[in-house]
Amino acid sequence: TLDRSSAASDVYKRQDIDPTRTSNIKEFTIVPNPNNGEYKVIVKLYEEADIKLRIIDMVSHEPFAPVLRNRSVNYEIPFNQPNLTAGTYLIILETKGESQVKKMIVN
Repeated sequence: TLDRSSAASDVYKRQDIDPTRTSNIKEFTIVPNPNNGEYKVIVKLYEEADIKLRIIDMVSHEPFAPVLRNRSVNYEIPFNQPNLTAGTYLIILETKGESQVKKMIVN
């Protein structure tokens, strides 16, 4: 909620946001990690938002299309990719103007 102050500075103040919290991402976990191509990505947000997950190998190749999910605060997304080549991958979470990256190892 925006509260428009009548003060001379005419500053807008956010009243519904915790000023100590800088991210909407509460949790971003890959389990198990390392894995054999079968894993789960768990995402928990403070506020409902869409998310986008991208998987990128270490040579910037995206072996799968991005995964999009709509308007929730809790996501548990299973992956079963047995043909995923052994190596290190980056899982990129994008949501509401911010992103986080986690490293995943496939045996």
